Amino acid sequence: GDVSRFKGMMLITPTEREARLAVRDFNSGLVVLAESLRKKSETQNVIITLGQEGLLVHSSGNSKRAWEDDRLPAMNTSPKDSAGAGDSLLTCSAMALTVGADIWQSAY
Repeated sequence: GDVSRFKGMMLITPTEREARLAVRDFNSGLVVLAESLRKKSETQNVIITLGQEGLLVHSSGNSKRAWEDDRLPAMNTSPKDSAGAGDSLLTCSAMALTVGADIWQSAY
């Protein structure tokens, strides 16, 4: 599905493929892709999951910069069963944001 159809969210956590499909961009780098998706979906934070390569955290930033981003490595590069991993990331990160963690703490 098109994750950009959800507007004004605090957080979305698409896979790279889902993000590229949502903005119809199959060539740009991850940072440009994340910012395009953030703008299109009007969301505050985007975490793009990259499988065994980890994830990219992209935030609307603070008053000094337009946005902030960082790559985090995968904590397990050889999982036995990755079913539900993205759903778990979304749930745990959203709960952490809700109780006051920043996006960086929430991503971990």
